[in-house]
Amino acid sequence: MNRIMPPIAMTPTTQSTPIAGGANALQRAAQNAAKLAGGAGGLNAAQPVGQNNKAAPDFTSLLGNMLTEVSAAQAKSSDMNRRLQMGDPKATIEDTVLAMNTASVQFQMVVQVRNKLVQSYTDIMNMPV
Repeated sequence: MNRIMPPIAMTPTTQSTPIAGGANALQRAAQNAAKLAGGAGGLNAAQPVGQNNKAAPDFTSLLGNMLTEVSAAQAKSSDMNRRLQMGDPKATIEDTVLAMNTASVQFQMVVQVRNKLVQSYTDIMNMPV
């Protein structure tokens, strides 16, 4: 059952900040997925199955890294918004809006990952044994 989450009110004290390179979050996610899958071609043909000595990052660390990045993005956005309101000449409105939108998109992505995890758990728990 998909629920639509209400929009989060953005106030100057709760503004999100974009992560460095936040616009490339989807590219990083795709690169991480490719690494987990063993590269663009899947299994490496030069290595027999079971001979891969690389330790793939576990899901917990990937999720933790994603949460850390989103938190940093929100903090940066909040800081840029505060600086813009205080009249800092280095804080442009374009950079601030970009930072806020990047943090918002990243947060929405984390919420959707969480929703998919909860839905998967519910589906598994409802499976007949």
